[in-house]
Amino acid sequence: ESSAQSGTDLFAGGAKYNNTSIVGAGLATLTDSVLAVKKAVFEENKISFTEFVKCIKADWHGYEELKSYCSSHPIKYGNGIAEADDIAVRLFTCFESAVNKRKNGRGGVFRCGMFSVDWRYWMGEDTAATPDGRMSGEPLSKNTAASLGKDKAGVTALMNTLLKLDSSKIPDGYVADIVLHESA
Repeated sequence: ESSAQSGTDLFAGGAKYNNTSIVGAGLATLTDSVLAVKKAVFEENKISFTEFVKCIKADWHGYEELKSYCSSHPIKYGNGIAEADDIAVRLFTCFESAVNKRKNGRGGVFRCGMFSVDWRYWMGEDTAATPDGRMSGEPLSKNTAASLGKDKAGVTALMNTLLKLDSSKIPDGYVADIVLHESA
């Protein structure tokens, strides 16, 4: 029976499917940020955590050397590097387990997706600086791709990273951006 036939509003449970999509965006930005803190603070002792927080609040102003280090560190999401991939999988698993199959208010469930399309621009406008070297207001990473310019190991490496995400746990789908040079 349709919403029109039953006279029940769609938002009051009248639709056949009343699921709600929660979309995760910026996986590479988040993964690279966790890696930056892990490396700079906990492994290489370049800065204290408290000082790193000050750095982010300052939008990297006065911390240009650290920004360069965090931005150019070779271990980044999307390059098939186990350390980065493992963090991405852990972050993704935390997200999907918090979202998937929880009841919504219309008799359906929440389901996660992983895509940002061009929302990453306005999401970035409202997001403070991040530990990966991204400044306040800059776009977040696109869909499930690596951050712009950070995929240095090629398409196969990016695919190997993406294949570690359990796509059965992304019922609303994900977008994988793969860019090939025109010579390919």
